[in-house]
Amino acid sequence: MVISRLFYLQIVIGSQYRTKALSQTQKLEKINTHRGTIYDNFGFPLVQNQTTYTLSIYKPNLTLPLDQIISKINSVQPDFESKFEQLISKFSQNDKQKWISFPQHFDKHQYDLLSDISGIEFSQDQKRFYPENQLAKNILGLVAQDSDGKTTGYGGLEGYYNKHLEGRPGYAWQVKDAQGKSLISLSNWETNPLDGRNLHTTINRDIQYLIEKILKEGVETYNADSGLITIMQPQTGNIIAMADYTATQSATPSATANTAITSLFEPGSIFKPLVVAMALDKNAISSDYICHLCDRPLTIGQYTIENWNQETHPESPLKDIIKNSDNIGMSLIIRQLGLKSFLQYYSLLGLSNKSGIDLQGESKPISKNIWPEIDLATASFGQGIAINQ
Repeated sequence: MVISRLFYLQIVIGSQYRTKALSQTQKLEKINTHRGTIYDNFGFPLVQNQTTYTLSIYKPNLTLPLDQIISKINSVQPDFESKFEQLISKFSQNDKQKWISFPQHFDKHQYDLLSDISGIEFSQDQKRFYPENQLAKNILGLVAQDSDGKTTGYGGLEGYYNKHLEGRPGYAWQVKDAQGKSLISLSNWETNPLDGRNLHTTINRDIQYLIEKILKEGVETYNADSGLITIMQPQTGNIIAMADYTATQSATPSATANTAITSLFEPGSIFKPLVVAMALDKNAISSDYICHLCDRPLTIGQYTIENWNQETHPESPLKDIIKNSDNIGMSLIIRQLGLKSFLQYYSLLGLSNKSGIDLQGESKPISKNIWPEIDLATASFGQGIAINQ
């Protein structure tokens, strides 16, 4: 019987035991990399890493009952026990489970208070830290775990430059003893992690702070639904500051929301100078153009185009059409420009495509295949077309 049992254990199922033993004594461990820092144009960090610690409990090394260990942890993080109540209960009742790790961050002070307790193990980790709190969060984006548990960037700069910022983790193959301690072995090997690259932006921290403050005050003062501000250096196209704010925005807004690039809007009358520039460049009109039909509303089929205040401006020169924001005059100018030329200029100005800004989540402007005459007319004063800021 003894010989038969030994034969069964060593030969028949021996490979299963060897595999299990190796899995318990050899372990592939991931070595975390340091995600790159994002700076403003003067080198001030807008987002950087903060060292944190994640906690594990190893039952064989405990010198106190588990409930006392949990109480000590809870004295450092008061919500710990309630947050992980079910996890702790299962761990406590399962005698076969030796290890448990908690997806909770502990800071350096908390680490110092708990690290000397037998049975508690800490592994060093990182989380993103924002020195200026919510400043430029719509530009920066956020870092979170995806469905596979991998840390990744979402939205804004974090999402767009994720591959550059995240770096490449290292790995270590370690032989361990029964208590999980690393042993010296020729089988051990390690590859070093490659830290992420730092990102230097064109954002001016001081101007960003001012426009966020001004925008919030403006939306609240005028009971607006929302507002956007983008400040760009005209010679280079560099974005100096960009802010969005909605009246219903909470104290901690979604860090990936940046309606300046994700939302489309009708540009309205700010589009009029562009149409005038198109017409002048095409020689469809001259700089001394006079609108002889601006003394009455303009009828196009079943539609009538009027000015915002129903006033008319007879014999308006070009500068007065712009000054008076004259919808009638603009409709006549774009008619002389023609649909084909308008669409060519519209495309050349980049209005029919994404701007290519290096922020994740930019929406593509809506393009139209059919252009009735009335749509061309309303496009002259920025209605019936949709672009992002």
